[in-house]
Amino acid sequence: MVLVYAARKSGGLKIGFSVGKKLGNAVVRNRTKRRMREAVTPLIPLAMRDAKLIFIAKQPILEERFDSLRSTMRYLLKKAGLLLPAGPAPGEGGDKMGAISESGAHDRSENQK
Repeated sequence: MVLVYAARKSGGLKIGFSVGKKLGNAVVRNRTKRRMREAVTPLIPLAMRDAKLIFIAKQPILEERFDSLRSTMRYLLKKAGLLLPAGPAPGEGGDKMGAISESGAHDRSENQK
């Protein structure tokens, strides 16, 4: 799974899910999105308030257990610094954008205004 995010100054938290056709037919893709949506629900109060998040599913997600899926999402949010206890306080900082994957690859850039 990959997390793509963009922190912004205002506008609230928005979360999206992307599941490509390579993972299966419509039934499999919709089931995967439902599982991802349910796994991230308890993490919403812990996430940074002003951010856009996109979770992109990769092939191993089909065999992944639900508790493992939730901990992967928590790990990605923590690694990106988007969890409130470990990340910056809401409203701090400028616009930030980046992407992070389970493997730990991290790309973060900061836009100057």
